[in-house]
Amino acid sequence: SGGHAELIDLLHVAEFAGSFGNMLGEGIVMPTPSVRELQAALAGRSDTLQAGDIYWPLLLFLVGPPEESPIAAALTPATWPEVLVRWIIKNLDSKGVHADHLDDEDEAVHFSEEAVAMVESAKRLREVGPANFSAADHAKLLCVIIDEICATEYMRELLDRHLEEVTEIHRGIAEEVAAVRREAKLVEDAEKEERKQERDRIAEERRLAREAAAEQAPEENGEEEDAEMAEDEAEEEEEVEEEEEEAEEEEEEEEEAEPNFELDPECIEYSGDPNDRKALLGHRKWLEKERKRLELLKGAWEKKQMMVKRQKAAKEAAAMAKEEKEVAEAERAAAEEERREREDKRRKEEALDRELSKRPIRGVPLGLDRECRRYWWFNSAKGQVHVLDEITGVWHVYETKDDLDALMEVLNVKGVREKALKEGLERNYIKLLAGFKRESKQA
Repeated sequence: SGGHAELIDLLHVAEFAGSFGNMLGEGIVMPTPSVRELQAALAGRSDTLQAGDIYWPLLLFLVGPPEESPIAAALTPATWPEVLVRWIIKNLDSKGVHADHLDDEDEAVHFSEEAVAMVESAKRLREVGPANFSAADHAKLLCVIIDEICATEYMRELLDRHLEEVTEIHRGIAEEVAAVRREAKLVEDAEKEERKQERDRIAEERRLAREAAAEQAPEENGEEEDAEMAEDEAEEEEEVEEEEEEAEEEEEEEEEAEPNFELDPECIEYSGDPNDRKALLGHRKWLEKERKRLELLKGAWEKKQMMVKRQKAAKEAAAMAKEEKEVAEAERAAAEEERREREDKRRKEEALDRELSKRPIRGVPLGLDRECRRYWWFNSAKGQVHVLDEITGVWHVYETKDDLDALMEVLNVKGVREKALKEGLERNYIKLLAGFKRESKQA
């Protein structure tokens, strides 16, 4: 449980640094490490960040400017542990917390047991030095300092102002969404009204037609209506037949019926004097010449038909290619429109995130599962989804895409809690994956 308590304290410190580290006043800038970086710095395992880098801006905020506070005048990078002890004693003494305790060379001050433990912890930090002080003890002391900062009038006013601005931003978003919905409703109502007017117009035309028919022959009203319907159907059938005939005529024009390229049987038979050899030979020569002529005509006709078929196939291919091109262009336009909408939505979300990040307030969990475990995504640990089992006090962590996908797969969207949790995870999915990627690179 000690490790879980340390994790909670580290998360608290890192979350405060990420949210408010640059809002502590002019000239005061707090580092914004991740939980892992913070733990390494407090344990003395970091080459780029030291424990004093975390304490220094917090103490600068609390002790005030040197010209107004004797404690602030003594604050230097080397003396901050001593200044921390003095500030804790002075702060607790000003609150009138009672229990006999003597602070070394100082006069007697009265503290509770918890206050005594806090002072003793700060003294031990001063005696052993930051490098020999455990990361868990550092985190606990930093949490005390941060809680005191959050209790100041400055921070309360800052949080109230941020809350008002965030509320105003959300109100603006709600009004924008409402305006879009109103506009969509107006368009929908206009389309409905247009369809209704068209139905009314058709109904009115039919009514007038019936009345006109009734005036001409009231006694045969029913029969004439049937006759009208029959005539309409006959006209439609005639139009269909005409269209089919036109299509057939076009086909016949494009593909002529194959002519007869065979000799007439009557011409083949020789009908002259069988004893006239000259006439018989002349007939045979004529037959041979006629057959060759018909073969040439047939070849020319087939060549022409082949050309017609190729032209027709080319037209069909061109029409099909044109249609495919139009479909492809329509699909590209639709895809581009969808991409622009996604990009516009992403830009709006990023702009909203930037605006909200300028106004940090207390974090809100992503949701709860069926066991009522809370899921958190902290600014200080964007590469992790933390899960708190409030019954056991145990924290679990999801820090890979596979783990996150497996979690989202088993969530029951029919349940109220897990449906809301899955929606929260889906809403932040891209950002979570980006955080996982950054953490894996840093690791």
